[in-house]
Amino acid sequence: MLYSSNQTYTTGTSISKPPFPNQGALGIGAELVRLLHAAGAHVFFGDVLDEPARALAKELHSPEAFVKYVECNVMVYADNLALFDAAYNAFGRVDHAISNAGLGEQGNLIDSRLDLESVREEPKDGARVIDVNLKGPVYFARLASVYLRQSKGEEANSVPLDKSLTFTSSVAAFREDPGLYVYVASKHGVMGLMRVLRG
Repeated sequence: MLYSSNQTYTTGTSISKPPFPNQGALGIGAELVRLLHAAGAHVFFGDVLDEPARALAKELHSPEAFVKYVECNVMVYADNLALFDAAYNAFGRVDHAISNAGLGEQGNLIDSRLDLESVREEPKDGARVIDVNLKGPVYFARLASVYLRQSKGEEANSVPLDKSLTFTSSVAAFREDPGLYVYVASKHGVMGLMRVLRG
């Protein structure tokens, strides 16, 4: 999700550009899109759930606070790039980026029923969880590290008051949850990514 606006809010936070979350059609992402829109931000969000995403964008879109849905599978680098390009091309900069996609445990990676034959099969469900929960945020962070530093046109001469990259993770990022092998590992990875980026 990416967002931006030129308003200063009563909280003292000044958002001078568009915020954008990836994965914003349902749940936390949708509520975040609504919250940013209500605060006057221009919001670009991505998701793979086309119907609810289009409905949310239609529900919230207004001239004062632009809301744009961009189809985005966080596992696909080009989709993440298209999301950043949409915001940058529309407003000349990206000020805030929020990585919000997540997928719960899929299958049972460490199953007591595994034997010398069944363990030879690659665990595809676990790979998908890693792709969504960790590879997606890594792609997103890479793109954000460049787009958050760019301005073009009239925006090139303005000085933004703040920029941010935010990751939505889970309590699983810092504790053990037995049985959630891949999910917990991926969320620990997001925490590690955030820690290494702030240095």
